Order: sequence, then structure tokens, then C-alpha cells
Amino acid sequence: MELHACRNCNAKVDGPYCSHCGQKVLKVPYTFKFIKDSIIGILDFDRGFLYTMKQLTVRPAYIIKEYLGGSTIRFTNPVKYLITVIGISLLLDLIYLKLVPHYTTDGESTDYLIALFLSISVWVWNFLLFKKEKNGTEHLVIAIYQTSQLFLMGVCSFMILQIIYSAPLLNEKKSMVSFLSLVPIIIYYIFFTKKVFRLTWIRSILLTILYFVTVIAMLGGVQFLTSLM
Repeated sequence: MELHACRNCNAKVDGPYCSHCGQKVLKVPYTFKFIKDSIIGILDFDRGFLYTMKQLTVRPAYIIKEYLGGSTIRFTNPVKYLITVIGISLLLDLIYLKLVPHYTTDGESTDYLIALFLSISVWVWNFLLFKKEKNGTEHLVIAIYQTSQLFLMGVCSFMILQIIYSAPLLNEKKSMVSFLSLVPIIIYYIFFTKKVFRLTWIRSILLTILYFVTVIAMLGGVQFLTSLM
């Protein structure tokens, strides 16, 4: 069998995929079939973005263990996953803006700054509480995956609630919609913490409450200081 050099890592390849890095061997120029296969790859539930999303939703401990253990080929890496989630959020905002003329996005650009703040705060929080179990880089991977999924759930629940309460008075109901959209976020945070760090339900709930109280206090403090300037 003819051997080919992997264009990604230069290892010798004797099959359709590189056994060293997982890169697919392309023997023909890019065609429409390549585009079709790429789209199918995105929608593949056995690897890639949707597979990562599914596993983070139902088995977060599994994906964290596999990814940190070096089995990364089936999963979307955490940074790419976060960027994709933010892209989906922007797309949903644009679609909803077209469907509901009364909907406004005033101040929603700060949501992405909040997502960045949450990633950093979750990383620091987890590292301080569980630094004996994993190093800082591993906690960063966990924090990005965790925050990405929290952000995705928050955006989806927010959009669903907006559709339910869709009306000319929607903007007056935004506070209630925003509050209700926090429910799945809090539930998932409890679930993720319990599974990934192997805690009891009681301890997971208490740590989740403490985390959100701390974050709200910090954001409130920043807002107060900003108002004084």
C-alpha cells in the first residue's frame, strides 16, 4: 500500500486518516463533495460541534475526562466551541430582530463581555476550590467548556422565553425574561459541578449559590464604582 505524508504533521499515512493527528487525507482537489462532507461533519453527532454540545449537556464529566486525557479528535476544542457558541448567539439575535420588530438589542453587546468575565471568574473559582485535583491549564479548559455551555443555554432559553412573551410590550418584560432564563443556567451549573468535580448534590448547590452571589456582588460593585466616575 502506498504511503502518504500527512499534510498536518508529516507522519506517514496508510489510510484515509492520519493515525498520529487524525487529519483526513485529501487525494483530490477541493470539490462540492468536500463542502457537503464539511457540512455533514458539523452536523455529525459522533464527533465535532454537535457531539461536543451533546456530551457537555448530558455527560460533562465524560468529555472533560476524555479531552484532558488526550482523546481530543472527536471534540471541538474549547476555544473554537466558545467562538461558535457566540456566533450562534449573534445569528439568533439577528434572526429574532427581523422576526420581532419591537425587539431591541440595546446594551446586549455587554453580554459578550459578561461571557468573558464569567469564563475568567469560573476559572479562578474552580481553581481555588479544586486546585489539588487539576492544574491551572486544565481548569481553564474546564472553565471555557462550562461557560460556553452556560452561555448557550442562557441564549436559547432567553430566545424561547422572548417568543413566548412576544408582544409590543416585550421590552418591558425583558427583566422577567432575563430572570427566568437564569433558571436553566443555575441548574446546569449545579449539574456540571457535581459531575465534573464528583461532589454531593448538597455541596454542589451550596457552591453554586455562593458563586452566583459572589459574581452578582462583584458586578454590582463594578457598576456602582462606574456610576461614581
